[in-house]
Parts: sequence; C-alpha cells; structure tokens
Amino acid sequence: MNYFYFGSNSERRKLSSEGTIRKIYTGIYTSIYDDKELRRVMRYQWPLIAAHAFKNSVISYRSAIEFKPSPLNYIYLVSRQSKTVEIGGVKFKLIRGNPLSTSNRSALMKAQTASLERAFLDSLINSKVKVGDDRYLPIGELEDRLEEMMTQWGEDALNSFRDESKKISAELNMPNPYNRLAGIIGTLLGSKDVELHGKRSINRAAGLPVDDKKVELFWVLANHLETIYYPDNLDINLDNDEYFENKAFFESYFSNYIEGTEFLIEEAEQIVFDKKEIENRVNDSHDVSGTFQIVSNRLFMTASPRSFPDFIDSMRYINKTVISTRLDKFPGEFKTKENRAGDTVFVHPDYVEGTLNRAFKISETISHPIARGIFFSFVVSEVHPFADGNGRTCRIILNRELLSAGFPSIIIPTVYREDYLLALRALSRKGRPSPVARMFLRALKFSQLDFTNYQSIKKKIKGKNWFLEPGEGKIVE
Repeated sequence: MNYFYFGSNSERRKLSSEGTIRKIYTGIYTSIYDDKELRRVMRYQWPLIAAHAFKNSVISYRSAIEFKPSPLNYIYLVSRQSKTVEIGGVKFKLIRGNPLSTSNRSALMKAQTASLERAFLDSLINSKVKVGDDRYLPIGELEDRLEEMMTQWGEDALNSFRDESKKISAELNMPNPYNRLAGIIGTLLGSKDVELHGKRSINRAAGLPVDDKKVELFWVLANHLETIYYPDNLDINLDNDEYFENKAFFESYFSNYIEGTEFLIEEAEQIVFDKKEIENRVNDSHDVSGTFQIVSNRLFMTASPRSFPDFIDSMRYINKTVISTRLDKFPGEFKTKENRAGDTVFVHPDYVEGTLNRAFKISETISHPIARGIFFSFVVSEVHPFADGNGRTCRIILNRELLSAGFPSIIIPTVYREDYLLALRALSRKGRPSPVARMFLRALKFSQLDFTNYQSIKKKIKGKNWFLEPGEGKIVE
C-alpha cells in the first residue's frame, strides 16, 4: 500500500470508505494512522505533498538550498498568496511573490523548485532574524556555500552563477539581493571587498582558505598528545656514522615498501650501496635512493623547522628528492588535483597551504618533541599536499622532528603496515586519536635497536619478522 493518495479516483474512494486511508488535506489522503510515523515519513516525502497541495507555488528560500524542513519545521514557497498550512507535522509557509519564472528548475517529486540562483536571491532579500520566521539561511552559511561552489567547480562556475543571478534579478525586479550576492562573489574572486561572515569565505578572501574539518581533527590529536607520558633518555648512537647510515637504509627500504615500491632487500642494497638501478625499474630505484639521500643526511635530519616557511620548504625539498624522477607527479610541487585513498578524501588543493599553516600554529602548542613528530606526520598524511610521495614525506617529517631533539628515528616495518594504516584511519575517519599515539610509541620502542653492524642488525630484524607481510606473522618485540 502507498503512503499517500491524491485526487478522487475510484481506488481512493474505496479505500477511504473502508477506513484504510484518512484525509490529511484537501485531496490528499494517507494510509499512515500513527501521527508519529506520519511525521517521520513527511521529513523526506514533503515535496510530493507540496506538489499536490500547492501546484501554483515554487519552493524557494532555504528550502530550495537545503531540501529539508527548517529548524522551525517550515518549508518555504513563493506563491500568489500568503498563508501557512500544516500537513502531517510539516508547516508549509507560502510567501507572496512571483512563482512563475524562468528561474524555476526541474521538479522535485513533481514540486516546482526554484533554481539555486533564485533561491540565493530570495535568501538575500532580508537577513534580519524574526521570531518564528527562519526562511533565511545565516549570511555566513550562504557565503560558505558560494565558497564551496567555487572550490568544487572553479571560478568560471561562480562567474556563471553570478551572471545567471543577474538575469533572474532583472526578471523578478530584485536589484538589492543581486547587489549583495554580487558583492560576496566579487570578494571571493578578489575583485571586491565587502565584509564577509563565514569562516571558509573569510579565509578564501584572505588568500589562505582552510579545511576546517581537518583543523578540528588536528586539534583533537594535539589535545590528546598533551595527555601522554613520553619516554626520555632513550639509548641511541646518533654520532656513529655506521649506525646512522644503516638505520637510514632500512628506513628507506621499509618506507618505500609500504608504498608499493617493493624490492628484495638485496636489490635495495644494490640501489643504495652500489648505486645500481634495477633493470626496468628506474623510477622505483630512484625512489629508494632518493629517500636514502634525505634520511642519511645528518645535517638535514637533525634540524627541525622553526617557522612555517621553513616547514613548507622542508616538505617540498623532501618530496622533490624522494620522487625526483617522476616528473609527471611534479616533485616538490603542491597538488593541483584532489587525491584520495579508498574512502578517504584528502584536503582540496585550494586548501593545502592554508590548512598546513593552521596546523603549524597548532603544533606550537605541543610541548614534547615526540608529540610534535607524531602530529606533523599525521598532518602531512591527512593533507596529502603532493600528487605522490606523501607517505614517505610524512614519515621523514616525523623522524626529522625526533632526531633533531635527540630521539631515535622510527621505522615502520612491512609486518607493521596494517597496524600503522589502521591507526591512521581510526583518527582520519572516526576521530579517535589514541590508536595513532599508541602505534607510534610502540614503533618508537621496537625501532630502538643497535644498527651499528649491518649484517648483525639485518639478521636481528629478520628474526623479529620485520620483512614478513602483515598476514604472515606479527612483529617480535
């Protein structure tokens, strides 16, 4: 049985006489007798009701932008008359105006709906808040929606939106709303300077737009990291050249292996120590040697960035060196297209520098170097500022922070890969910071080995299952 029946056909009359359906408005009947259930269904079926109850009206204002009842449970329509009707718990408010316009777009469940341009113009008629009338979205939210439109579709799309709005405003005689809209769009595009109220739009106009959701996530991690006890006086041998170089080699090998640049350990030895490219794998060979070039540079790896420009330059230098031969990935240049890993969508290219800038400011509130290293590593991983090489870059950023403060570097062995990735996903997708902290602290502990003798440490980490795939065993600590 259907939820709703309309008109006066024979089926409707039969069901009505049998008491199977009931009348809820002129020409509208429902098979739902429980008022609570009817209100639930009306939350998403309201356009169908609007189409039959208010045929000569057009859905507009915030209702044509959000497509849901307002906080006060209203659906707003432009009509030749003014009235408010409650049907099934949803209040339909008809506002006097011109419902017949070329600005109307295709029907939603047969209900005529204003174009997005017209809905914005209607929403900018008056921004004053009135008790019992919430037809207008907050001005800051309207601005941020325009900024999001610009981010997703580009400046040309926003210009086209403004041009179409101008035509509609002339047709409907709405000069003032159009002037407000044009001022906002012009400010976002940099050609005007009106006061903005939305966080995203303000950042965009200032030249450094920020991904606010990522920034909130960074604060969650930073606050959690301040609650943890960190080990001190770890036994490392940074001054020993053999120790430093050997550990750098294994860090380079495993960091690339995680990213799918898989070599036998003997092949990696040829690449790094014998300067030999593996046949038919020139780029992969350079990835390993490029990573080693960075992490074996004691001067660079023991100098933590102390300013945001230094932080940016460091990341660019690392990425450019690691993937130097992958010219199609633009080594050292921030991405120009969105990237993702599975269901995780990383920061939009327009937001990269602004989000990194905000993250660096947050890092200045973190007191312990281990915590800062973990924080920076997650930031780079989550922003994914480059087209390629982000994972290796974020792990080098982590170890640079540790080594500069006198702590041993961290290696993520092949067998530990799933632990590493699952912890990152727990924070990225669920906002849970504790798995990331535990994962890195555990890695810090098992990475604290004597790397002075190459053959000895190679045998030792093999015995600790470092070379196994995650499904083949567990790390031995």
